[in-house]
Amino acid sequence: MESSSPATFFSIIIPVYNSSHTLERCLDSILNQDYRSFEVVCIDDGSSDSSWDMLGDYVLRDSRIRRISQANSGPASARNRGLKEATGEYILFVDSDDYLYVDNALSVLNETIIANDKCEVVYYAGAFVSSDGVFPDYSKHKKVYDHGYQCMEENCLNSDGIVFGSVYVQCCKRSLIEDNCIRFDEHILYGEDRLFVCTLYNYANRTVEIPSILYCYVVNNSSSLMNNDKRLARFNSDNRQVALHLDHLIRNNAYKQPRLRKYIHGLYKQSIRGMNKKEIDWKFVFRNASTLKLLVKDCLHYLGVFHY
Repeated sequence: MESSSPATFFSIIIPVYNSSHTLERCLDSILNQDYRSFEVVCIDDGSSDSSWDMLGDYVLRDSRIRRISQANSGPASARNRGLKEATGEYILFVDSDDYLYVDNALSVLNETIIANDKCEVVYYAGAFVSSDGVFPDYSKHKKVYDHGYQCMEENCLNSDGIVFGSVYVQCCKRSLIEDNCIRFDEHILYGEDRLFVCTLYNYANRTVEIPSILYCYVVNNSSSLMNNDKRLARFNSDNRQVALHLDHLIRNNAYKQPRLRKYIHGLYKQSIRGMNKKEIDWKFVFRNASTLKLLVKDCLHYLGVFHY
C-alpha cells in the first residue's frame, strides 16, 4: 500500500518555541513510526534556547525533517508558515511539547484513508499526560460521515478526552485546506485552533471518526490562566471572537446544527461574565439559544434577574 502513495503522503507541521527540553521526545515519536512516507516541517518561532541547533542535528540525521526560522509571531503564524511549506497530501499538526502515542499512528491513518474513498478528514482520539499519568479517551467509535459538519455537530459538545476543536487530533487533506483558503487567525491567541478546525469541518465532505488513541497531549500546570487577569481578559476576548466567527460561518447553512449553536452560545456566555449588559450582543445570544432552557435563562439575564 505504501508504494502506491505519493512520495510524501503526510506533512507533519510542528511549531517550535524554546522547546529544547521536549523536542527530542516529540521528534523521536515521529521518526519511530513504522509508516515512512512523511515529511516533518518544523517552524522555529524565534526560539532563544538551543531548539534551532537541535533541529539542525535532526535535519542531518533524517532528510525528511526540515527546519525553517521566523521571528517570534506566535503558534498561529508558525502553523500558517508550515501550511505554506508543506508538500504532503495529508496534514497533521503536532505540538513540540507533545508526541505521537504509538509507533503505528501514521499506519492507522494511512489504512483509514485507503479504506474510505475520498476521505478528507480523519478525527482520532488523544490522551492527556500529566504528573498523574495518562488518561486515554475511550469515548469514540468508528463512524463515517458524508459531510464534516455532521461530525462537528455530533462531537462539539463532548467533554471526554481532548476537546473536539483541538487541531492535534485531526488529519486533513491538504487540498481541502488550500481550496478553501483556510488558515489560522493570527489575531487570536486563545482558540485559534478551534476556529480553524470548525472551519475545516464546515467545508469537508467524507469525514471518518476513529477510536484509536494516536496523540499524547502534555498538560502544563506550571501557570494558571485564571490567576492572571491580563491573560484571562485576552482569553475571554478571543473566545468572543471565535464565537462570532463560528456564528457567521454557519449562519447560512441549510443543515440545522442545534448542538453547535449551543457550543457557540457556551463560548460566548463564558466570555461575557462580569461584562456590562450594554456591551453584550443580545441578538447573537438569542440567536444561538438553541433550547428553551437557554432562551429562558438569556431572557432572565437580559431582565437582570439571572446572572451567568
